[in-house]
Amino acid sequence: MRLDKVVLRTIVSTLCAIALLCGATFAFATWLYPSTMMKIAYELGDDPGAIRYAYRSYERTNELYYVVFAMEVAIGIDDYGEVEFYAERFVEDDGFETYCAEVDGERDYAVGTYAKYAYGQLVMAEYEQGKKQEAFDHATESLNGGFAENNAVIALLFTAMEHQDGATVNAVVAKMQEISLTLEDGADKTYLDKILENLK
Repeated sequence: MRLDKVVLRTIVSTLCAIALLCGATFAFATWLYPSTMMKIAYELGDDPGAIRYAYRSYERTNELYYVVFAMEVAIGIDDYGEVEFYAERFVEDDGFETYCAEVDGERDYAVGTYAKYAYGQLVMAEYEQGKKQEAFDHATESLNGGFAENNAVIALLFTAMEHQDGATVNAVVAKMQEISLTLEDGADKTYLDKILENLK
């Protein structure tokens, strides 16, 4: 009987040691190789985990690829809070325009450019969380003095119209009318004025 207890204690101790070692190894790998853990988590379907590891990689390397990965995964699971968090960091990064230009050279987007896509996602995520002023501010910020087709202001306008949000629709239309007065004749003004005419 005493021998059985010794054997049992040895087995339990060994299993505990193995569990601790595995836990320590996992924690070390998470700290040392977050980009690898990001890929593993994503392949296993652990989207929230993949997002966390991606952002940890971004904080460590400052490579925009990782914050964009986190944003894209958050978009895929319709997590508006996460989309807002990562999209905002993306558009505010100094490398935003350069990164978007590189993506535009590799992929096509229905809205035309990756910058418009990212701002559109940010604006819609903020709006869906009730952050209407933040959505409005980011939408107008994205214009850069023009009014290109399928921009974030249009995304906000259509989203507000779908929600039958008259106050936001009126605010966006008023801003569009204001912008129209400042634009010189050209493609942007023609596009904006056509939309305003259709809204009457």
